[in-house]
Amino acid sequence: MCPASVAERALGAAALVLLIMLAGFSATTQARGLSALERQVEAVIRDSWGDLSGQEARRLVQDDTQLDCSRARNQPGPALSEEILSRERARIRYPEGGLRPGDPVMGAELARSGYGGRVGARRPDDPGRANGGNCQACHMLEPRDDAGGTLGPSLAGYGIGRGLDPEALRHLYERIYNPQSQMPCSAMPRFGHNGFLTPEQILDIAAYLLHPDSPVNRTETLREAPADPVRPVAPR
Repeated sequence: MCPASVAERALGAAALVLLIMLAGFSATTQARGLSALERQVEAVIRDSWGDLSGQEARRLVQDDTQLDCSRARNQPGPALSEEILSRERARIRYPEGGLRPGDPVMGAELARSGYGGRVGARRPDDPGRANGGNCQACHMLEPRDDAGGTLGPSLAGYGIGRGLDPEALRHLYERIYNPQSQMPCSAMPRFGHNGFLTPEQILDIAAYLLHPDSPVNRTETLREAPADPVRPVAPR
């Protein structure tokens, strides 16, 4: 068989897969009001990730708010912003026992853990192990940290002046659970809304950020490294 035939068959197979996917998802996408181009893009994205199921598959499908933000290029006007805020506030769920500070030590571990975030079947994360928030990927966490992301603001000192005040706890819980409820088209994941973190895990992370004794809220300055001594040059 000549190379051209192999290429043509591969292209034909890919086109067939795309058509099948488009047909299979047509009812869902039409119900969501997607244009033909948007349906095609979604099908290509799903196909590129292979055979996924469960939560991994759901990550590849935009919900109503994600679709609104995509169409607005993450720049929603006043009317759309209010629509998103109202919709996402209604989606917040609170723990059965109410909003109480969690375990800051466990919160520190969760904030630094990126477990559960990989997509694909090559090295899947163990579903029996708790997911982590991977907060350090986007934020500096502690004043003494020498590594952290800059996509989001630094959280060093976040709890200073806030402490475990009930309103501060509520604000932070809602922010982590569903940031779209406070900032439309936020780049921050909706950890609670998407079921990636439990309400209890979110309260642990909130305690880590707010507790006065947390390393996040240390006020001491970094010690300066000693200067290298100047060594005289030996005469030749």
